[in-house]
This record gives sequence, structure tokens and C-alpha cells, in this order.
Amino acid sequence: MMTVTINDNPSGKTAKRKRVNRNKKKNWRKHVDITDIDEALEGERLELRTGGIISKKEDHEIFFLDKTAGQDNKTKAKRWQNKRLKVDEIITPRPDLVKSATAASKRTLRRQKRATEKKEVNLSKGLKRKKSTAKVPTFDLWASDAKDLYDKEIKKKDVHKYTESVSGHVSYTRPKHLQSKPCEKVEQYKYRNTPAVEVAQAGASYNPTYEDHQNLLLQAHMVELAKEKAQQKIERALHVPYEELPDIGTRSQEMAEGLFDGEKQESEEELEEENAETVQNPPVRAIDRKTTRTRKRELREKLEKQQKEEERCKKLRENEVFRTKTYLAEIKARDRRNAERRELRKKKTRLVTLSNVKFVEQDIEVKLSDELKGSLRELKPEAGLLTDRYKSFQKRMIVEPRCKQNKPKSKKKTKFQEKRSFREFQG
Repeated sequence: MMTVTINDNPSGKTAKRKRVNRNKKKNWRKHVDITDIDEALEGERLELRTGGIISKKEDHEIFFLDKTAGQDNKTKAKRWQNKRLKVDEIITPRPDLVKSATAASKRTLRRQKRATEKKEVNLSKGLKRKKSTAKVPTFDLWASDAKDLYDKEIKKKDVHKYTESVSGHVSYTRPKHLQSKPCEKVEQYKYRNTPAVEVAQAGASYNPTYEDHQNLLLQAHMVELAKEKAQQKIERALHVPYEELPDIGTRSQEMAEGLFDGEKQESEEELEEENAETVQNPPVRAIDRKTTRTRKRELREKLEKQQKEEERCKKLRENEVFRTKTYLAEIKARDRRNAERRELRKKKTRLVTLSNVKFVEQDIEVKLSDELKGSLRELKPEAGLLTDRYKSFQKRMIVEPRCKQNKPKSKKKTKFQEKRSFREFQG
């Protein structure tokens, strides 16, 4: 039989390599061998389908403790096979089961009788049964460290563990500085003796008397008046008189402000230079010229004046010795003042600053005369319970005062751009 071979390349030249664009995803497999990666990914997918990745699981999720070792599973299976249904037991009870049930009931009756007799004997003797108060701690011996076992044995809490890690020692009692509230430590604090729950005023009732309601209205009026005075003070500080307001004459000057500053500075510098040239080295007349004799006389007078000043200062220093009593009295008075200040500083405890925001008291809950209702059904509440509790915490310095912060919106818009690799992907 004759075989035929076909030559695809009769010229004998090497075939030109086909150029492929590697940027596209469909051509990636032609140049890179990714069989190992595919096998690993396939195995990971199989693990996810069959219960999760094994490398990320813990030991107790993979392994388990076989507690049925040494037991005969066949006997248990036979036992379940021979077991009767509950319905059959109710309809046709077996005689052996009936006998066993009656025997068990007789045994329980005998035990109860013995227990009651024993209890009566103990009561007659005046003995009381002591209950065991000791609780056996339950924990896994092999799944914990020695330190954790010790902490469970002595019943150490997480707070004690954290305190031990920070300070080095554990205090099972509350510290003394935490016994009193922060606001009670400062005598000058305005809301020092504020109770946890403040009782509302009589005028805030749904059916108050005329006098109580008018007193509450007066308090609310004074608060609003103080706010209005503060606002008017700010407006007066920012007020500009009518005479100082800009008009048509000053508008042109304001609009031209800063345009000709360079020219004005140059002209001022030129004038200063001209004046300096005229002032420097002025001509001296013959009458005004000093002779050598006059110069020596002036120098001699200057030295004599300096010598007299030095002698005067020396005499003053020597006379200060006779003023020691006065100096000592001044030093004692200064020390006395410093000691008084220190004592006063000790008494005046500084108020703890919890935040930069000042505490603002809650508005008075008040209803006007025409808003009062004589029935609780028609009454509308003025404030909320959560707001009242939160303000109480701030007043008693348990929570720091806060104010609402509005985040500024970003001026730049978010720009979305589609990547070329995602755009050319064809799935």
C-alpha cells in the first residue's frame, strides 16, 4: 500500500509567526499556560460547593470527637427495629411492659414514703438539710490556656482583665474617685446639686392654677428677652452709621483703589531722594565752627557728669543696708499672699472641660393660655423623653455637650471612566 505525504511548505522557508493582540482577553490563553491555575480554581470551587474552603476553616469545624467508640452499633439498630409505635402501645399494651410499669410505680411510692419519713425525723430532731453551694466550673481542659483556666476558676471578669493589662494590678472594688459624680466635686458649678430626674414646675401641668401658669410664662419670657438682647448687641456692634456708608463720591475712589499704588510710591521715593540730597553735608559757617578749646571743655564736662552719677548710685546702694527691715517685711507679705493663693486654688477645684461646646439649657416647656386643655386626651406633649434625659446627662457632666455637624458637600463631581479591558471584553 502506498502512502502519500503532503508538504504544506514546499518552498522550505520557515512560517511567519502570527501576530496577535495580547491586550484582549480572548488571546491570553494562546500565550500563557494556565492549566495549574485552572486546576487550583476548580478545586477551590469544589470545596465551596461541598461545604467551604478547608484552609480557612478552624480545627473544630473539620474534626470531631467520636464519643461512641467501643459501642455496638448493631445492637442499637436492632433495638430501634424492635421498638413499637406509640399508637400500638396505647391500643394494645404489652403485658411485660404493664408489669414493669406497675413495679416502677410501686418503687417510686416506696421511695417517696421513705423520704417523707426521714424528713419528719429530721424536723423532730431540729436538723436541717444543708444544700451544697459549691458550683463546679465547667470548661474544656484541652481547649484553653492555663491563664484562661485560672481566670475562670477565680471568676475574673473582662473589666478586671483590662484593668490588669493597663495598670498592672486588679482592684475588685470601685475606686474612691468614682464614688462621687463629676459635678459634685466642684463647688462653683451652677448645676452641682441637680437631681437625676427633675420634677416639672407646677405651671407645666395640663390643668395648672392661674398663678403657677403666669409664673412659668414669666420665666419663659425672661429667657426669650435675654436671647433678644444678645442678638441686638451683636447687631449694634455690626451697625455702620449712615454718614460712613459709601456713596457716589467714594465709589470711584474705592473702585480705583490699588491701581496707581506703584506710581505713587515711585514719586514719593523721588521726593525723599531730592530732600536727602539737600540735607546731607550742609555748609557750616565760620561762626558755628568749634575750636579745640571748646571741644576739650565739653569733653571735660561730660566726664565730670558721669563721675557724679556713679558716686550718687554708689551712695544709694550703701544706704540700702539700712532698709533691710522694710525689704524683709515686703518679702514676708509676698510669701503670705502666695500661700493664700495656693490654699484658695486647692479649695477651688477646676471644672472638667468635656468638650469645646458649651452646655445650653433646654427650653422651658410651656403652653400659652389658649393652648391649655382640660383633658389629657386633647393634650399635646411639648418635648420628648429622650431629649430630656440627654440634656440631664449633659447637665450632670456624664455626657459631653455636642452640636450637630453638617459635612460640606464636595465641589468636584465624581468622574466615571470605563476601562479599555472591560470595554473590549466579550463574555
